[in-house]
Amino acid sequence: MKKELKAFAEKAKSLKPVLKTEESAKTALVLPFFNILGYDIFNPTEFVTEYVADVGIKKGEKVDYAILLDDEPAIIIETKKATENLTKHYNQLYRYFSAVPNCKFAILTNGLIFQFYTDCLRPNILDDIPFLTINLENLTDANINELEMFRRANLNLITMKPKAKSLLAYQLVNKVITDVFLNPTPVLVEGILGSIDNATYVDFLNELSPNFVLESITQTYLNNTRASLTPTKPRKTVTKTIISVQEEIEEVEEIEQTLSMEELSFKNQCILQVEALLDKVSFVKQEEEKHCSFYRTGETNFICTLLFKKMGDIVIVIPEGNYNKQYPIRQPSDILEYSDRFIQ
Repeated sequence: MKKELKAFAEKAKSLKPVLKTEESAKTALVLPFFNILGYDIFNPTEFVTEYVADVGIKKGEKVDYAILLDDEPAIIIETKKATENLTKHYNQLYRYFSAVPNCKFAILTNGLIFQFYTDCLRPNILDDIPFLTINLENLTDANINELEMFRRANLNLITMKPKAKSLLAYQLVNKVITDVFLNPTPVLVEGILGSIDNATYVDFLNELSPNFVLESITQTYLNNTRASLTPTKPRKTVTKTIISVQEEIEEVEEIEQTLSMEELSFKNQCILQVEALLDKVSFVKQEEEKHCSFYRTGETNFICTLLFKKMGDIVIVIPEGNYNKQYPIRQPSDILEYSDRFIQ
């Protein structure tokens, strides 16, 4: 299976630009993916299309696919088009999962990213984070090993649930740690200082500005996560420095991401603005839910980091001498004011 999946992942990446609809994603990506996992996608007693998932008084709703085990739906699959952001479709999957009796797993996918959910946190209620996410554009051997439990030959709901629970626990711990270190509090500082045995170190750190310690905690976390960085794909040179919303849309279309005006969020505008400013720099980007960091290729110190705060606020963090300075961003063009501080 490993060889087949890796070959399919390469093919999927090459097909992405031409897959403009949900149906094309189903045909070219989703069905072949489950075929590789050993499912008979043409057998309606095993792999059902348009499975009814009526919710309360809302009738006529159907989930794209249901995988049956012993004539009962064990897994439901909801598919979106290849360029779609899956996050905004979680509520739809939540409804379907609640409406399908005896279903144990649910998958949300755009054909390239597969998010696997279950109900470990509360019985019969879909967890709010996936226990496993497979991205065919960045497929690893570890991902393939994790997919083994979803092979048709291995499908066993009793043994799958504990594995899913362990994977979810890891995701939750990682999420909590990320949130804590990207938004450190004085309580965290007290806990860290309280765990240090060297009294000299503690005295020295206590004399520093609390804000400096808080910022250092965040930066230490960001530096320690740089191992997961992947090279940024070459981008078309941007000739204008200040990017308008329309120019952003045109540029995104050129790199084969179809976004509407509404989908081009403040967060994405800020990321595009930084990328435009770095258009002549060889860099790698690490984008997570709470931050987006930019590094020069081959270097470990970051160029700048965008921190995504609660209520939609964004802060840019720039290393200046021995300190990391934070500046609030109210509109993407604000980043221009600080560009000379991170572009040398």
